[in-house]
Amino acid sequence: MTNLEFAILGILAQRARTGYAVRMAFERTPLGTYSSSPGSIYPALGRLEQQGLLRRERRDGESARGSQVYTPTPEGSRRLSEWVQAPVTREQVRSDFASVMLRLSVIDVVGRTDRLASFLHDLAETVAAYVVELEEFRAEFAPSADPSALAAFDVGLAGYRGQLAWLRRTRDASQ
Repeated sequence: MTNLEFAILGILAQRARTGYAVRMAFERTPLGTYSSSPGSIYPALGRLEQQGLLRRERRDGESARGSQVYTPTPEGSRRLSEWVQAPVTREQVRSDFASVMLRLSVIDVVGRTDRLASFLHDLAETVAAYVVELEEFRAEFAPSADPSALAAFDVGLAGYRGQLAWLRRTRDASQ
């Protein structure tokens, strides 16, 4: 499944919504990094429904035709929960941190408030190990590096150090 599809499942795990309301959740929140266009959202909703991860129901209401609302099926909820609880890997920290933050954002939604502290702890450990790896590489790389390459590397390293500091503060505050 794609990050977009997991994000949609997470949004719908909060409460049933129409396709338009799903689009607006992407439009008005930090989830805006994913496309809110009808050409992205509605096909993803259709795929999730075809896979048996969402169900669509007609509800009477605001319009003469009623509206179609989506909710996760038990299988959709199970898949979302498994995804949230999977260990965070070094590769995800290195190249897909947005999906890690997406997982963090839905921990409570999948009924795993007890998982928050351990998720933050495990993530901090993974990021800390990667920071050590980067610092060791920097020590070897710096003497022969061009100043611009070293500056670019240092920006990335500072970003990971900042993430690690935030994770440790947040983890400590959640315990």
